[in-house]
Amino acid sequence: MTTKKIWIGLLILGSMCFVGCDKKAEQTIPTLSPLPDGGNPVNQEAWDAQSKEMEARKIALEQQDTEETREGETTQQPQNDSPLIETAKMRFEPPRRLSSSVVLAEQERARTGFQHGDDFSLDAAIQLGELLRKEWPKLPPLDERALRSQNIRVLKGKHLTLCTDLPSSSEINRLPEVFDRAVLEYCNFFGVDPKYCENWYIRGCLMDDLEKFRAADLLGPFPENLVGYSIDDRLWLLEQKSDYFRRHLLLHEGVHGFMNYVFGNCGQDWEWYMESTAEYLATHRWENGRLELGVMPDHTDAFPGWRRIEILKSDIKAGNMKTAERLMRSPVRQPARQGEPPVDYAWAWAFGYLLDRHPQYRDVYRDMARWLTFRDFSNRFYLQLADHWGELQVDWLGLLDELDYGYDVPRMVLDPQQGKPLASPMTFEVDASRGWQNSGVMLEVGQTYHITATGRYQLGDNPKTWFAEPNGVTLRYNKGQPVGLLLGAIVPDGLFDAEKEISPNDVPFLSPILIGPELELTPEQSGTLYLRINDAPAELGDNEGTCRVVIEVAN
Repeated sequence: MTTKKIWIGLLILGSMCFVGCDKKAEQTIPTLSPLPDGGNPVNQEAWDAQSKEMEARKIALEQQDTEETREGETTQQPQNDSPLIETAKMRFEPPRRLSSSVVLAEQERARTGFQHGDDFSLDAAIQLGELLRKEWPKLPPLDERALRSQNIRVLKGKHLTLCTDLPSSSEINRLPEVFDRAVLEYCNFFGVDPKYCENWYIRGCLMDDLEKFRAADLLGPFPENLVGYSIDDRLWLLEQKSDYFRRHLLLHEGVHGFMNYVFGNCGQDWEWYMESTAEYLATHRWENGRLELGVMPDHTDAFPGWRRIEILKSDIKAGNMKTAERLMRSPVRQPARQGEPPVDYAWAWAFGYLLDRHPQYRDVYRDMARWLTFRDFSNRFYLQLADHWGELQVDWLGLLDELDYGYDVPRMVLDPQQGKPLASPMTFEVDASRGWQNSGVMLEVGQTYHITATGRYQLGDNPKTWFAEPNGVTLRYNKGQPVGLLLGAIVPDGLFDAEKEISPNDVPFLSPILIGPELELTPEQSGTLYLRINDAPAELGDNEGTCRVVIEVAN
């Protein structure tokens, strides 16, 4: 076989991208797209049978992985694109099996001189993506006669041609318009010039009766136990129970298709990133022809079928807490049967929401796409945020502790600066519209402090304005305590600088001190005092005023 044929073969393999796993041309582990609550219209018996087949194929490939890995360990060491990574601690090891697009990209970077990740610009990533998709098989033309015979109609937009057997309706007919607007939002998120995607389009199938699409030869490689699937410039969706979740699934698959087109890899080697970006961007608001991606739902009724927050809360209550590091190391498990909640997709959405809404992490999160074809992708993310890794872990656990519809990340941003020992009485104003605030005071173990609080502040203006004082008001509760109550937390030195994995038990914010209008406090450990007015993070936006707190050493 000639070198050219080998090269073309690798390119074809490298272009394949599923919703959630490593892809192969002939040996594929099927994956399940994120289900809405309540499942999908697939027959349960067929679903169970194909799920069992999926598991069997997965086990077989994992056994093959082990054999190939052992062989590879005796012949060569993995290539690394950056000397920086060679000398740094590998906090996140590369996957045992890498997609062919990553392997091919490594070879191409070495050939062109782009050997170091820090030198690999967004433009270079886009150029490489163009190479990786060069040998995509061309889409065959649609068979108009077959479409008519199966009552499949075609909806056309600039970036999406959608074949569907669903009856005409405003919501369905406008899906290509929604997708076209989404492409501009994808470009904005990843920093890609829209001109580069001017000629990109993808063919989709929105299906109610799979047999019609089989008869029209449109099913292609679609695994029939999935609700959504994408590969190259094609995607498939099963009909959903709500207009919202139908769009959500389309936008989710669209993110994968966009990343695969632009970067040559949709992130299948780094599932935490692939699914967090897709789930975060797919959570949208579509009103009066205006599309907004990456929104925080304000209530469940407006996003039927989504239920990511309820699913996440239920999983945490069941004892399945995931720290940030555990989430990044875990595969995104697809629902194994019809009706099972997409738990891992809920975790992925929440992580993406925090990373993109937090001013400290947003730019790094969006910029990571240019490194999608680097084997040390997750470790690069860690190195980019190494100076703030403890903060990220604490922020993540704090979000999980109080997550609810409307959670306001910017108002919950923490100041990690270490306080100073108290030399004289100190006064601090606690803003009622923000979460935990650094008092600047270092409390020392064994020393007794006298804390007093005064003030009157607004805690809402709907349906009417109402006020509270440091002892709180019992009209409403948050985390089992009256809203308006003054809370405290003593953060030990080094928490935000921690190199270790931080667990909920390490975070004082999750078990606050009840201060109220007055308290004598003798810390059991030294640390910086943080203060906060008790209220749900989703309710901080309409709060006004401050609480004046005086901190002094007790006589």
